[in-house]
Amino acid sequence: YWFIKNKAYNDVVENLEDKMYKYQTLKNGLTIVGEEIPYLKSVSLGIWINTGSRLESEKESGVSHFIEHMLFKGTKNRSAKDIARDIDRLGGEINAFTNKECTCYYVHLLDEHINKGIDVLSDMILNSSFDTNDIDKEKFVILEELKMYEDSPDDLSYDLLLENIYKDHSLGMNILGDRNTLKNFKRENILDKLENEVNKINYKELDSFKTNLLSYTSQIRNNISNYGDTIDTSNEYKYESLLISSI
Repeated sequence: YWFIKNKAYNDVVENLEDKMYKYQTLKNGLTIVGEEIPYLKSVSLGIWINTGSRLESEKESGVSHFIEHMLFKGTKNRSAKDIARDIDRLGGEINAFTNKECTCYYVHLLDEHINKGIDVLSDMILNSSFDTNDIDKEKFVILEELKMYEDSPDDLSYDLLLENIYKDHSLGMNILGDRNTLKNFKRENILDKLENEVNKINYKELDSFKTNLLSYTSQIRNNISNYGDTIDTSNEYKYESLLISSI
């Protein structure tokens, strides 16, 4: 399943009509796009958010990547260990990445466990706690990650190339940020970023995405909530790969 939100992808989605993908745009702007691979029994499920490093100011360089890390540190309902354990015990994989255009959170699971993937990713996106102690610890983790990239000639040369091509532009900034910005991140700065760049286009609608998805997947009907738009369920699809995008 692929969920794509935003008119920026309308042209792309329209071009899928004659291919093997199926899609439907909901009233709230969320578009569900699915690719079926009948001989597979696994599902790929992801949430894509338009909060890449190109949307950051110089002072907040690296904040999108920092948020990516923090979403794995625990929610109101799960600890960091619970997030990993809920997927690992099913033989699945959960991970994320940040680039200059977007941030993605994804899971790979057997299709029979799609409801668990939906639940864990939704919980991370909607209910992350952003504990101040975890924020301080994660600064050290990302500083070490930055050192690792600086020790890689391939990564370092590529970053220097972009920095010179896109001078005085966010595309030239390192996705990880720099030492000064990382050290200065505060909890309120991070939550402001979520409110200003993410909540207004994504988080307030993601609470409805479970309902929208459940209209397509009979495996997780027990989790149907009262949020979001309803859609026609007379033609249910069963897809083998799932991407939820909120760009």
